[in-house]
Amino acid sequence: MDSAADGELVRRIKGIRKKFAREIGFLPPAVHIRDNLEINPNSYRITLKGVEIGSGEVRTGLFLAIDPGNITASLPGVTTTDPAFGLPAVWIESGMREQAQAMGYTVVDPGTVVATHLNHLVTLHAAELLGRQEAQALLDHLGKSAPKLVEDLVPKMLSLSTVQKVLQNLLIEGVAIRDMRTIIDTLLEHAARVQDPHELTALVRVALGRSIVQQIYGSASELPVIALDQGLERLLLQTLQSGHDAAGMEPGLADALLERTQTSTQRQEALGHPPVLLTPAVLRPLLARSCGARCRNSRCFRTLKCPKANRSKSLPGRRSSMNVKRIVAKTSVKPCAVARSTRARCGHSLQPRRRGRGRSAGPGVGGHRRDGAAGE
Repeated sequence: MDSAADGELVRRIKGIRKKFAREIGFLPPAVHIRDNLEINPNSYRITLKGVEIGSGEVRTGLFLAIDPGNITASLPGVTTTDPAFGLPAVWIESGMREQAQAMGYTVVDPGTVVATHLNHLVTLHAAELLGRQEAQALLDHLGKSAPKLVEDLVPKMLSLSTVQKVLQNLLIEGVAIRDMRTIIDTLLEHAARVQDPHELTALVRVALGRSIVQQIYGSASELPVIALDQGLERLLLQTLQSGHDAAGMEPGLADALLERTQTSTQRQEALGHPPVLLTPAVLRPLLARSCGARCRNSRCFRTLKCPKANRSKSLPGRRSSMNVKRIVAKTSVKPCAVARSTRARCGHSLQPRRRGRGRSAGPGVGGHRRDGAAGE
């Protein structure tokens, strides 16, 4: 084992864990690094609780040129795919680095390849990394500044496992849990009449609405979203009213909905917009379950209330309203109309729900056989 490279990998992993804690809201379990003579010398494998969740191959001394999707010219080298996001890539000599960057490729070193992959997988499996110990640590930390708040909730009104499940539900949908005070406040407010973790999660999402929108759109005052045609909405509502869930949806309808959602998601991403599906509140759980697995990067919002937009120029005494660009998803299902684009002013009428992410660089090491076991 190269001690210098190993030290660099440890340093990068520490940075990844700190970044995760800062952005997601809790410190993930330690990552253990060890040699594995059973895999190829340049390969690495990442496991979670002993089960492989990712693997890849790096080439020491070379750089990985990643095609972001709009490159037409090719580069000489070893063709491969980016292990984190599956983008087409090629391993090139260091002398071709500047040329590749000029052509539009994203060029990274082997260590960054491993670290970016690890960072992506840690974020993707955040809910699995939040165990009872991590949940208790979050409550203990909040208890230092608001002891009465925590004492009144756990275990008097809710068990630790219920609070943990609510936090995991939020993480599954890509919602950060940094604002623990708001989360616990909301649980305390509703725990007397609601005990189901999924219902509690829905109530917490409403309370975190501003944070969720800002997490996805930043400070933008115009929110580009994908919306269902009204005819399709009515058809889906009828499906729910008849007592069916996503599994009970007609195969033709389900397939068409998934296909068009994927198409609309790709179109939004090509335009540089986050893929967000705006739905009636009652339809959100159905669509989040049915579309979430196939469209990993899409988020599903429910129509409720929008956080107030940042002011630009507004009349004295008047608050500026938020623009929502409605992009209606086309589908071959009969009740759907032809796709149209409108700009709907919703004063304050949008409230988020659900998950996903882009590429974030972080570090690692190449040229050595590695087993990264997260959360063992």
